[in-house]
Amino acid sequence: MKKVVFTIVHEKAGSRNCIGSSGDQAIGESKGKKNRFHYSPCSCSDEPKAKLSPFVDDPMARSPDDPMCSNQYGRSKDCLVIDIHCHLLPEVDDGPKSWDIAVEMCRMAATDGITHAVATPHANDRYAYDREYLSRLLGQLREKLDPALQLQLSLGCDFHLSFENLERVLEQPHTYTIGETNYLLIELSNFSIPAQLENCFFRLGDRGLTPILTHPERNPILQQTPQRILEWAEQGCLMQVTASALTGFWGERPEIVARWLLDRSAVHILASDAHDTKRRIPNLSAARAVAAKIVGAEYAEALVEGNPGAIVKGMPIPYCPRPVLD
Repeated sequence: MKKVVFTIVHEKAGSRNCIGSSGDQAIGESKGKKNRFHYSPCSCSDEPKAKLSPFVDDPMARSPDDPMCSNQYGRSKDCLVIDIHCHLLPEVDDGPKSWDIAVEMCRMAATDGITHAVATPHANDRYAYDREYLSRLLGQLREKLDPALQLQLSLGCDFHLSFENLERVLEQPHTYTIGETNYLLIELSNFSIPAQLENCFFRLGDRGLTPILTHPERNPILQQTPQRILEWAEQGCLMQVTASALTGFWGERPEIVARWLLDRSAVHILASDAHDTKRRIPNLSAARAVAAKIVGAEYAEALVEGNPGAIVKGMPIPYCPRPVLD
């Protein structure tokens, strides 16, 4: 099998990256077409803008009262951030179990400085995804919020990559995307990764979709082979790291991998992947502070403002330094 090569082409907004691939028919392979597709995650030039600082350890300690709580540092006064991955809708997946909890999560997000949150219910074998029904729920949630929060909400999906789901999204591409954009959050299984994952990206791109791989630092398989994440980022796939992984909530290994990826410019977005008000909460400011210590304020700001801001608008991300391959 030949090595897959993705050639990144930076043109005007709306142009797309070229990706070529080859291999045997599998979950992600397309029949009867040349193995080339296009999508455009970046609007920057080929030269990386970020000047990375040396890897540093986080000097901040976990809360002594609750060492497993991801809400460690309190509210950030001057952070206006966008969270493209959080589970805000009640009783549709493993997120909030009531409207009260959903509303409180929105209040917590606004308190942290988040101005736009994308509700991303699961789409997998356990949880069915009905876009029309979920859109109505999102409207109800908006009505329940205090207008003073000034929190904008939109709908996306925590899309689990499986053969069945891939066929569904190829048939109806915008059923699962973030709002009306072409950006699609993709979650990989913790137990297996498709051998022809690049061909999955091929087929998605052929339908005009830009894949955003969610929380790769938490995937047990990728924790053992993080170089693969660098390669996918180099090839053009966007990477979203869980904010609380950077602050240690998920344990040592995810934190190490998250920092390793960030230090190598292979992270494009930080998102909360919030599920509740106690442990997996909607907080991005703490991770932003940690990221700033590792890669500097400009890159950290792009992870929670510039890049997710472009994504919810359906625009190419403005900040995409080339990953540093080992």
